[in-house]
Amino acid sequence: MSIRYGAALAAAFITAPAIAADLEITVRGLEQPAGYAMIAVYASQAAMDDGVGSANLKIAVGETGTVRAIVDLPAGRYAVAVFHDENANGKLDTNIVKFPVEPTGFGNNARGSFGPATFDDAAVDLTDAGARADIVVR
Repeated sequence: MSIRYGAALAAAFITAPAIAADLEITVRGLEQPAGYAMIAVYASQAAMDDGVGSANLKIAVGETGTVRAIVDLPAGRYAVAVFHDENANGKLDTNIVKFPVEPTGFGNNARGSFGPATFDDAAVDLTDAGARADIVVR
């Protein structure tokens, strides 16, 4: 290996992004053993408003009423939002005034008033050691 190649390789390791940490997500209260738990992890209020998740998961719901997932992300602050897509149509169903008719939940079991929870209310701090988000859908 040439010195030039070795220096470039060393620089690549120095500038590489931090190793991802594990965000363990547990969703409870899934009363219908059908459909999917649709989980989104957001890195900011703007991303949450735009529906652009840093991670998006679709997990089949079974008889237990609980699903678990682990997401690897760089350390930081993340909000978690979940809905139970009971009819497996891939979207959150709402009524005529746009109120959800399928169960929803947020990190820290935050609840919004007249809308979804805010990023700050639903956020967890993900450190290099990892973090947990336990959510009950209602």
